[in-house]
Amino acid sequence: MSGAAVSGEEPLDLGGRVVLVTGGAGGLGRAMARALVASGARVVLADVAASGVGAFADELGPQALAVAADISTPEGVSAVVTASERAFGPVEVLVNNAGIGMGVVRAGDRYSRPIHLFEVEPEHLRAFFAVHVYAPFLLTKALAPQMVDRGFGRIVTVTTSLSTMIRPGNAPYGPMKAASEAFTAIAAGDLEGTGVTANILVPGGGADTAMVPEVAGRSRAGLVTPEKMGPPVVWLASDESAGATARRFLGRLWDPGLPRAEAAAAAAFPIAWPLETS
Repeated sequence: MSGAAVSGEEPLDLGGRVVLVTGGAGGLGRAMARALVASGARVVLADVAASGVGAFADELGPQALAVAADISTPEGVSAVVTASERAFGPVEVLVNNAGIGMGVVRAGDRYSRPIHLFEVEPEHLRAFFAVHVYAPFLLTKALAPQMVDRGFGRIVTVTTSLSTMIRPGNAPYGPMKAASEAFTAIAAGDLEGTGVTANILVPGGGADTAMVPEVAGRSRAGLVTPEKMGPPVVWLASDESAGATARRFLGRLWDPGLPRAEAAAAAAFPIAWPLETS
């Protein structure tokens, strides 16, 4: 689904804007990339799954570029940035979407058999930190100065529901997503007034992706479809979102039948957690 609404507005046209989507081979990344291309963006798909990201880029056509790289390393980030600049130009919108789920710790049913903290090994913690915290840091550090120089940029980071960040059975996934959200909140403050914004986009509940395990007898009907991420990510990549920063948007609450400004307002909340005085 693109940035089009059924409210009488003209569909958003991103006019060839260069967008980098990490974890672009599947799940939420795939849905967001499809919506961005449909709205006229040129999309760089970065993923460690070389065959998957290549096939998807071929499907999307000449507006998409596949780059197989590990973005949790400086070398991988450099490869992605260089490939983008050679093919499309500088990255104008960064979508930090790449992630790994609790299946890395233990596959299978985590509903009746939750993963307890003592099952987590040091290598698990390092892997989750690398993908969810270190990679967005490296990419932001590489791209934000260029965005500031141009007076335009968008940083969109996919985290998770705030309750998931502290729910038992969700370490290290929850804490690393919390760190990613806190980092994005700081980035928004550091970049205020530069023309570069930093926001959070989440499905607004469990998403119908491979992150949520298939369990016999457990319905997936209540899960959020990845396509819900399409309209808000297109809007966040556009000029219309210039006034929005340090916000978290819930895809589930975005109503494409409303004017986009109203849809954005209805789906937006403060980033991270309320400030405390103590």
